[in-house]
Amino acid sequence: MNSEILNLKVFVDDENFQEGTHIFYEKRFQIGKVKLTEYYYNHKLETYFTTKTTPNLTIIKGYTQLHKLFHIEIIIFKNNKPY
Repeated sequence: MNSEILNLKVFVDDENFQEGTHIFYEKRFQIGKVKLTEYYYNHKLETYFTTKTTPNLTIIKGYTQLHKLFHIEIIIFKNNKPY
């Protein structure tokens, strides 16, 4: 399972803030036919999304770090275009 880290963002706050550095990034990989995108904040998993695509539809599900479903999106295709 190869993964890649994308959209790395680092924010350094003024010294008056308690937490001085914020790191955001996403990690993408694929298990079988399911694509996964994980979103991290300061190296802790915040949310992740699974994407499963068939010739007629794409299903995207979003989960919290506690694996609770909070988002579902279904895209139906007709003649290779979203319907």
